[in-house]
Amino acid sequence: MSKRLVIINAKIIFPDTIAEKMNVICINGKITKFEDASKTLLQSDDEVIDAKNNYLSPGFIDIHTHGGGGHDFMDGTIEAFLGVAETHVKYGTTSLVPTTLTSTFEELINTFNVYKEANRQNSSGSQFIGIHLEGPYFSYNQRGAQDPQYLRTPHPSEYNLILDASDDIVRWSIAP
Repeated sequence: MSKRLVIINAKIIFPDTIAEKMNVICINGKITKFEDASKTLLQSDDEVIDAKNNYLSPGFIDIHTHGGGGHDFMDGTIEAFLGVAETHVKYGTTSLVPTTLTSTFEELINTFNVYKEANRQNSSGSQFIGIHLEGPYFSYNQRGAQDPQYLRTPHPSEYNLILDASDDIVRWSIAP
Protein backbone atom coordinates (compact mmCIF):
# COMPACT_ATOMS: atom_id res chain seq x y z
CA MET A 1 0.00 0.00 0.00
CA SER A 2 1.23 3.50 -0.81
CA LYS A 3 2.01 5.95 1.96
CA ARG A 4 -0.64 8.60 2.42
CA LEU A 5 -0.26 12.32 2.94
CA VAL A 6 -3.10 13.74 5.01
CA ILE A 7 -3.60 17.48 5.33
CA ILE A 8 -5.78 18.04 8.38
CA ASN A 9 -7.75 21.00 9.74
CA ALA A 10 -7.96 22.95 6.48
CA LYS A 11 -10.42 25.47 5.09
CA ILE A 12 -10.59 24.18 1.53
CA ILE A 13 -11.38 26.59 -1.26
CA PHE A 14 -13.68 24.96 -3.81
CA PRO A 15 -15.06 26.70 -6.92
CA ASP A 16 -18.37 27.53 -5.23
CA THR A 17 -17.71 27.41 -1.48
CA ILE A 18 -15.17 27.26 1.32
CA ALA A 19 -15.43 24.08 3.36
CA GLU A 20 -14.13 24.27 6.93
CA LYS A 21 -12.71 21.55 9.14
CA MET A 22 -11.81 19.37 6.19
CA ASN A 23 -9.00 16.94 5.54
CA VAL A 24 -7.34 16.14 2.25
CA ILE A 25 -6.12 12.62 1.55
CA CYS A 26 -3.31 12.23 -1.02
CA ILE A 27 -1.74 9.04 -2.33
CA ASN A 28 1.33 9.15 -4.57
CA GLY A 29 1.08 12.94 -4.88
CA LYS A 30 -2.55 12.87 -6.05
CA ILE A 31 -5.58 14.07 -4.12
CA THR A 32 -7.83 11.06 -3.70
CA LYS A 33 -10.42 12.34 -1.22
CA PHE A 34 -11.75 15.32 0.73
CA GLU A 35 -13.23 14.37 4.05
CA ASP A 36 -14.88 15.95 7.05
CA ALA A 37 -12.18 16.12 9.74
CA SER A 38 -14.28 14.07 12.16
CA LYS A 39 -14.46 11.15 9.72
CA THR A 40 -10.78 10.73 8.87
CA LEU A 41 -9.12 7.71 10.40
CA LEU A 42 -5.40 8.40 10.51
CA GLN A 43 -3.05 5.48 9.95
CA SER A 44 0.21 5.06 11.85
CA ASP A 45 2.36 5.56 8.76
CA ASP A 46 0.50 8.62 7.41
CA GLU A 47 2.47 11.78 6.79
CA VAL A 48 0.31 14.45 8.45
CA ILE A 49 0.37 18.19 7.83
CA ASP A 50 -1.74 20.32 10.14
CA ALA A 51 -3.15 23.28 8.18
CA LYS A 52 -4.13 24.86 11.51
CA ASN A 53 -7.45 26.06 10.13
CA ASN A 54 -5.71 28.00 7.33
CA TYR A 55 -6.98 28.13 3.77
CA LEU A 56 -5.97 25.46 1.30
CA SER A 57 -6.34 26.30 -2.37
CA PRO A 58 -5.52 24.69 -5.69
CA GLY A 59 -2.34 26.06 -7.24
CA PHE A 60 -2.69 29.10 -9.44
CA ILE A 61 -2.12 28.89 -13.19
CA ASP A 62 -0.68 32.03 -14.78
CA ILE A 63 -1.30 32.09 -18.53
CA HIS A 64 0.34 35.48 -19.14
CA THR A 65 3.57 36.35 -17.37
CA HIS A 66 6.79 37.87 -18.66
CA GLY A 67 8.96 37.05 -15.67
CA GLY A 68 9.53 37.45 -11.96
CA GLY A 69 12.22 37.58 -9.32
CA GLY A 70 14.35 39.93 -11.40
CA HIS A 71 14.21 37.68 -14.46
CA ASP A 72 12.46 38.04 -17.81
CA PHE A 73 11.77 35.19 -20.22
CA MET A 74 13.24 37.30 -23.01
CA ASP A 75 16.59 37.32 -21.16
CA GLY A 76 17.11 34.21 -23.26
CA THR A 77 18.76 32.05 -20.60
CA ILE A 78 17.86 28.85 -18.82
CA GLU A 79 18.73 30.57 -15.53
CA ALA A 80 16.12 33.26 -16.20
CA PHE A 81 13.40 30.68 -16.93
CA LEU A 82 14.23 28.67 -13.82
CA GLY A 83 14.50 31.83 -11.70
CA VAL A 84 11.02 32.92 -12.78
CA ALA A 85 9.61 29.45 -12.07
CA GLU A 86 11.19 29.33 -8.61
CA THR A 87 9.87 32.82 -7.78
CA HIS A 88 6.31 32.10 -8.88
CA VAL A 89 6.01 28.79 -7.01
CA LYS A 90 6.77 30.61 -3.73
CA TYR A 91 3.53 32.56 -4.17
CA GLY A 92 1.20 29.68 -5.07
CA THR A 93 1.54 29.56 -8.87
CA THR A 94 2.02 25.89 -9.68
CA SER A 95 1.88 26.23 -13.48
CA LEU A 96 2.65 29.07 -15.84
CA VAL A 97 2.85 29.95 -19.51
CA PRO A 98 6.01 31.98 -20.26
CA THR A 99 5.08 35.00 -22.39
CA THR A 100 7.34 36.53 -25.02
CA LEU A 101 7.59 40.09 -26.23
CA THR A 102 7.57 41.18 -29.83
CA SER A 103 11.16 40.65 -30.94
CA THR A 104 13.36 39.53 -33.80
CA PHE A 105 12.77 36.16 -35.39
CA GLU A 106 16.17 34.99 -34.07
CA GLU A 107 15.28 35.98 -30.48
CA LEU A 108 12.01 34.11 -30.78
CA ILE A 109 13.71 30.92 -31.98
CA ASN A 110 16.25 31.22 -29.16
CA THR A 111 13.38 31.57 -26.67
CA PHE A 112 11.82 28.36 -28.00
CA ASN A 113 15.12 26.48 -27.58
CA VAL A 114 15.76 27.86 -24.10
CA TYR A 115 12.18 27.05 -23.08
CA LYS A 116 12.59 23.42 -24.12
CA GLU A 117 15.79 22.96 -22.09
CA ALA A 118 14.53 24.94 -19.08
CA ASN A 119 11.34 22.85 -19.09
CA ARG A 120 13.46 19.70 -19.06
CA GLN A 121 15.56 20.97 -16.14
CA ASN A 122 12.75 22.52 -14.08
CA SER A 123 12.24 20.37 -11.01
CA SER A 124 11.54 22.82 -8.21
CA GLY A 125 9.60 25.73 -9.70
CA SER A 126 6.19 26.35 -11.21
CA GLN A 127 5.74 23.94 -14.09
CA PHE A 128 5.80 25.30 -17.63
CA ILE A 129 2.74 24.32 -19.67
CA GLY A 130 3.57 25.96 -22.99
CA ILE A 131 4.60 29.28 -24.49
CA HIS A 132 2.46 32.38 -25.03
CA LEU A 133 3.62 34.49 -27.97
CA GLU A 134 2.85 38.19 -27.95
CA GLY A 135 3.07 39.44 -31.50
CA PRO A 136 4.85 40.31 -33.64
CA TYR A 137 1.56 40.74 -35.50
CA PHE A 138 0.06 43.80 -33.83
CA SER A 139 -1.26 46.88 -35.53
CA TYR A 140 0.50 50.00 -34.34
CA ASN A 141 -2.67 51.17 -32.55
CA GLN A 142 -3.14 47.82 -30.76
CA ARG A 143 0.50 47.19 -29.78
CA GLY A 144 0.17 47.96 -26.07
CA ALA A 145 3.68 48.05 -24.60
CA GLN A 146 5.27 46.25 -27.56
CA ASP A 147 8.28 47.90 -29.22
CA PRO A 148 6.97 49.25 -32.55
CA GLN A 149 10.24 48.48 -34.36
CA TYR A 150 9.38 44.75 -34.20
CA LEU A 151 5.77 44.96 -35.39
CA ARG A 152 5.10 43.09 -38.61
CA THR A 153 2.23 42.26 -40.93
CA PRO A 154 1.38 38.54 -40.81
CA HIS A 155 2.56 36.54 -43.81
CA PRO A 156 2.06 32.77 -44.05
CA SER A 157 5.70 32.25 -45.03
CA GLU A 158 6.80 33.73 -41.69
CA TYR A 159 4.13 32.59 -39.24
CA ASN A 160 4.32 29.03 -40.58
CA LEU A 161 8.07 29.09 -39.85
CA ILE A 162 7.28 30.17 -36.30
CA LEU A 163 4.69 27.44 -35.89
CA ASP A 164 7.08 24.86 -37.33
CA ALA A 165 9.85 25.98 -34.96
CA SER A 166 8.03 24.97 -31.77
CA ASP A 167 5.46 22.45 -30.62
CA ASP A 168 5.21 24.32 -27.31
CA ILE A 169 3.08 27.29 -28.43
CA VAL A 170 -0.25 27.14 -26.57
CA ARG A 171 -1.36 30.76 -26.94
CA TRP A 172 -0.66 33.51 -29.48
CA SER A 173 -1.83 37.11 -29.07
CA ILE A 174 -2.20 39.11 -32.29
CA ALA A 175 -4.01 42.25 -33.42
CA PRO A 176 -3.35 42.70 -37.14
